[in-house]
Amino acid sequence: MSGESRPVDLGPARERAIAVLTEAFTNDHLELDAFEERLSKVHNAESEAEISALYEGLAPATHALAARPAVLPAAPSAPPQRLMAILGSTEKRGSWSGAAKMQAKAIFGSVELDFREARLPAGVVELEVDAIFGSIEIVVPPELAVEVHGLGILGSFESLDRAPNNADPGRPLLRVTGKAIMGSVEIKTRLVGETGLEAWARSREEHRALRRRLKDQRHEARRLAKEQRRTLKDGRG
Repeated sequence: MSGESRPVDLGPARERAIAVLTEAFTNDHLELDAFEERLSKVHNAESEAEISALYEGLAPATHALAARPAVLPAAPSAPPQRLMAILGSTEKRGSWSGAAKMQAKAIFGSVELDFREARLPAGVVELEVDAIFGSIEIVVPPELAVEVHGLGILGSFESLDRAPNNADPGRPLLRVTGKAIMGSVEIKTRLVGETGLEAWARSREEHRALRRRLKDQRHEARRLAKEQRRTLKDGRG
């Protein structure tokens, strides 16, 4: 019908917000928990006003970061892909082309799927995973929308709700389903080039703690020097 309004494409607004939040995190203006919480809210938001409120007051992102695409250009639709690790390990990382339907299975083994530089088709990308006495690690960039529906049976299946109700046109949405039986499925957010936000956050916190200790030591040294000067002055008096 001609009177129907088209859904607003919030993709550019999300990318802008994620760029600002990422830069604030890297510059120590956001803690890890706050960064991940705002990141999820940006992906779940349904209006530009909601999105803008999540980075209000933070410094604008630099041009280089703001211009970086959410993912690499969408790859042509490819046949389903399957990865399996049995008593071993397999991984996909760097620049690689995904498909609209993928499967990963780890049986007494481990699988790592790193989507930070992956080429994904637009729309829903279905990833079915099974970890049976094994582990599957899924690494995603902040810009990638993700939703997870999994079951842990005497194992752990990490959940993540980071996707809009209506997928942004022309952009991928990674939908992870499956189960972990006496195994684990983990989904981690990492920046390109980083080994892990958790380790990075710990090192940043250790650096801040060191700075606090040095500051306390300087205060204590000044206090002792002041007391010494006062003692010398009283002695001369």
